[in-house]
Amino acid sequence: MALVLERRIFDALAEVTGFYGDEEHTPQREFLDAFFDGKRFCVNVWGRRAGKSLLMGQIGAYCALQSELKIWIVSKTYSLAGKVWAFLLPALRKVMLEGRDFKVRTSDATIETKWGTTIMLKSADHPDSLIGEGLDVLIIDEAATMKERIWLQYLEPTLLDKRGKCIFITTPRGHNWLFNLFELGKDDNEPDYWSSHATSMDNPYLPQDDFARIKRTTDPLVWRQEYLAEFVAFAHQVYSTFEREKHVIKPRNLEGWSVSVAVDPGLANPTAIMWIAHNRTTGEDIVFREYIASGMLFPDVLRVLNEFKPEGGYDGLICDVAGKARGQETGRSFFGWMNDHDMSFNARKVGIVDGVNRVRGRLLNVEGDIRMYVTEDCPKTIQAFEGYHYPEREGEQKEEPEKDGVHDHPMDALRYYTAWRYAGQEARSWSA
Repeated sequence: MALVLERRIFDALAEVTGFYGDEEHTPQREFLDAFFDGKRFCVNVWGRRAGKSLLMGQIGAYCALQSELKIWIVSKTYSLAGKVWAFLLPALRKVMLEGRDFKVRTSDATIETKWGTTIMLKSADHPDSLIGEGLDVLIIDEAATMKERIWLQYLEPTLLDKRGKCIFITTPRGHNWLFNLFELGKDDNEPDYWSSHATSMDNPYLPQDDFARIKRTTDPLVWRQEYLAEFVAFAHQVYSTFEREKHVIKPRNLEGWSVSVAVDPGLANPTAIMWIAHNRTTGEDIVFREYIASGMLFPDVLRVLNEFKPEGGYDGLICDVAGKARGQETGRSFFGWMNDHDMSFNARKVGIVDGVNRVRGRLLNVEGDIRMYVTEDCPKTIQAFEGYHYPEREGEQKEEPEKDGVHDHPMDALRYYTAWRYAGQEARSWSA
């Protein structure tokens, strides 16, 4: 059976559960209009305590009234997904009899109705459990905390055969992959997508006078991200001075600039290759090309380097000093193999903290000068600047950035370049 969209049934359910309450919750109403209008991908970027989980619990209860549907509630962890579950079960118990109309299996967090509908709680931390289902409805809670790979490789394919609907509910986490989906929802040429934005203050059931107190004790970036639900620089961002308006530029004529390339080689992890133009007169650097892909062997890297080799050759070829270690299937080091194929790489051993400070000093120095830019042709590098962050876990040292497997590779390559280009210069950052 396919999902039936009937607003009157939802409204009847809401009457029984008391969902609507006494005050108008405009963002919730706007979402319901879009959902029942047939939008397949609803991207809801809302602040903390804005009513996301309560709304999704009600949607889950509405779906449970129908026959032979498959519904998943997914988040980064079971505990996060459990926020929706905590609203869903009480709503079901108000309109059905547990044990007669539906039963709950706590062993695998599953609700089964007697008319064949199942609702399952899933964790993105266990991606193998996300394979093999054709879904009618997928609810992704705190979607921005998940990796894009989980959506593309595991979750999006579950919607194909039934043309299922997906509801993203999240507080933002910088300009990551969820930001791109949010932008699709604002594009009139993407009729399947719809986007919604709401702040914490848009929830009429929260005590509004508390927000004045919270503002007095909260970091401005945290306030904008968590409560205003803005796509801002990540609160634990390594390069917090990076701003799209200042550092991202349109492609330009780079005649007379030298060109270097920096590589962070990987196999299971992505290989990041960055082309950087340098102006010897002004001292500016521009990242103007990127190539980031998984599964690249040494010959693959060589092919790409030759494909984009400038007429005058490379001014410098740079990688990590770890490139001198033997690896991959060749038994040779990256340095040695490339040298045998007329690509002589350089490396300079610089500590991570010192290297980060050198990049910071290029983005914004103590005099307020910007000496490093990235063109619009490098979207992954731009996202890496914004998503490269320090660990958030309480009690963990924040001296070195998080190795998240996504943002660290292009940022590592850029750090190698800066350490090589400005060897011997003192690392001065904006915070010096």
